[in-house]
Amino acid sequence: MLKEVIQIIADSPYLSKKEIGNRLNISENLLEQVFIDLIRMGYLKRQVCDSACHSCPVANFCSKTDVTIDYWLITQKGYQLIQSA
Repeated sequence: MLKEVIQIIADSPYLSKKEIGNRLNISENLLEQVFIDLIRMGYLKRQVCDSACHSCPVANFCSKTDVTIDYWLITQKGYQLIQSA
C-alpha cells in the first residue's frame, strides 16, 4: 500500500488525503498512518506553505488566503520505490 500511495501522489500531486483515501478505499485513520510511515521511512517529506507563492509548487491551486497549506514531496528514495519492480 505504501507504493500505491506514492504512485497516486506522483500521478496526481494535488489530491487531498481524503481523495487519496477514496481512491484506495481506506479510512482516513489508516491513510494517516500510511503517511506517517512514508515520512518516517524517508519516502515522503511534508512541506508547509510559507506564503512564498513565487516558489510554491501549489501556488496556482491555493486560495492565497491565510490558510496554511500542507503538501507532500516525494523524495528520491520514494521515486526509487515506485520505479522498482
